[in-house]
Amino acid sequence: MTTIEGRIDELLSPRLKVKVAGLKGTIDLEAIVDTGFNGDLCIPTTLAVQIGLILEYVHDVELADGSRKRVPVYSCNIELNDLKRRAEVILTDGTDALIGANMLKSSSMTI
Repeated sequence: MTTIEGRIDELLSPRLKVKVAGLKGTIDLEAIVDTGFNGDLCIPTTLAVQIGLILEYVHDVELADGSRKRVPVYSCNIELNDLKRRAEVILTDGTDALIGANMLKSSSMTI
């Protein structure tokens, strides 16, 4: 089991450092842990364009308010502490990156 270390920010949100690599570059993010998000990773659209993520498919998702929406799903390589793997990414118009529960399965998280 991989141990992932993070921190609690000033707004009391748990955060983890993650490195995200696309076709055009790599960025280091500090993403909020969102256990209500069952996917891998959600990042701002501006960052996805900057690093050149690969479009994989379009998928129906259920939003926090219960509504459904079709969204494009991209792929990238990520590094989360010592864990390296391929991840599926959904884009957001917001400014925060989110790490979902799927990314943390089979891991132990220390904040």
